[in-house]
Amino acid sequence: MDGIIIGPNFNPRWSMKAHSICVLFIAVLVVGGCSGNGEGPAADSGNPDTVLPDNGQDASPPDNGQDTGSTPGKRVYGGSASYGDLVVFSVDGDSRKVEVVNETTGNTVSNDYTVMSGNVEGVLKVESAGDTFFAVELTNKLLAASFDTGNPSNTISFGVAGGTDNIANQSNIPGDYAYIHISGQPVNGSTDIKEWGVLSIIDDGTFRVKAFASDAGDMSLGPMAPEEWAGAFPVEEPNVQGSWSVNPSDHARLVVNIDGVPATLTGFAYAPDPNGIFVLDMGTGNGFILAMKILPTMTLANLAGEYKFINVWNDSMGEGRSAGHAVVNSDGTGFFGTVDTDGGYSTGTFDYISACPNLQNMFHATSTETRDDVTVTLKHYFVLLPYAYMGFNFRTDGGFRFVGYSVGARLP
Repeated sequence: MDGIIIGPNFNPRWSMKAHSICVLFIAVLVVGGCSGNGEGPAADSGNPDTVLPDNGQDASPPDNGQDTGSTPGKRVYGGSASYGDLVVFSVDGDSRKVEVVNETTGNTVSNDYTVMSGNVEGVLKVESAGDTFFAVELTNKLLAASFDTGNPSNTISFGVAGGTDNIANQSNIPGDYAYIHISGQPVNGSTDIKEWGVLSIIDDGTFRVKAFASDAGDMSLGPMAPEEWAGAFPVEEPNVQGSWSVNPSDHARLVVNIDGVPATLTGFAYAPDPNGIFVLDMGTGNGFILAMKILPTMTLANLAGEYKFINVWNDSMGEGRSAGHAVVNSDGTGFFGTVDTDGGYSTGTFDYISACPNLQNMFHATSTETRDDVTVTLKHYFVLLPYAYMGFNFRTDGGFRFVGYSVGARLP
């Protein structure tokens, strides 16, 4: 497990209200990112190619796909971005170019990339207009990116394999998911508060959502920590509910409708097996929902390994992005390292990693991170699949404040 919440600037955060899910889930729909704050785990800065000590890292993960970025040929991924834009990525492993078509703005962006080495081996580095961005690609499965996707308001974007046949995979989509709402919108009156929740996709073509806030604020959306969740599956007493179906003209996409809301939303699913990912574009200005299947049989023993990720933050404390790797061990120990846009390298150690009792592949941990003479404490939340992770984290010194979103994959 790793890095869904690691890295000096590695922080994931969600936003929606009960009003948020209820307002944002709905307002979003009616109208129709990412945060973090440069503080993350951290400690020393140095050469990003320096290899960290073993620290008891578990055995290498299974081969979950080809090496990101270096695989020859072209791949396509469809998904959403943090402002709420529909985006389609094309990665060309022969020419080392990545192109993004933003279906919402109509803009197309193309950039060259290189494949990084050292502790972040396999992460894509994109240089554009004198600036540095990052992406993680798990070939023909998923792509997470912090580079320009046709709208300067998009700080993080995520897509799943564009060739996915959700008619063939339809029986794997239903189930219960943990989700985060990746958006710059305030929750409970503050951008330091984010939204997370539980999504039940049911095989009768309906879905139910139970949303929570990371802190109380104005209490528009009820606050709850993921480790305190003790609800039933499928979700009972949902904040939001509606219907879903596979788009008959594009089987990689889903058609999603929320009860009482006239707008139709576009979703994406990657579920060739039960370890599914669900993405829901929430419309212009409202970001997107990123959800991963809750897997009761998955434990640290199944999920231990090394993950690579991108991290973005954009809040009242500033903005930025980084790339990183995190090692999660089956005994609950772990460490992480991140590379910022200037090449500075930071490291940190997780205090004990614990599973949320009723969300078994969602975890929480704390860490202390020091850079130069500044020390910060963090609370991390992340969800792991055998091949992917997502998460967000919060500063705990001087309040409970959102730091950033992190998304990535377990590369071979």
